[in-house]
Amino acid sequence: MTDSFKLLAEFLGSFDHEVEGRQLDAPPEEIQVKLRALAQGRLPQTEHQEVFSILNQNPEWISELAKEIKALRTGPDKTS
Repeated sequence: MTDSFKLLAEFLGSFDHEVEGRQLDAPPEEIQVKLRALAQGRLPQTEHQEVFSILNQNPEWISELAKEIKALRTGPDKTS
């Protein structure tokens, strides 16, 4: 059984950069402000393309936008 794990470890080790992934960093404050404004419908139309381009380059930040949208749905004046 240990030989199987050794083989698996060696196999995964050969792809370590792909298997490990990358650390997910939170967007800078300036971007968080824009994501919040987008979620709330307050981001000027002229800035939409910039934010979409930033999200395209950093797809892990889409979850931050989703959190902002969820926060609007579960705010103090909403009931779940």
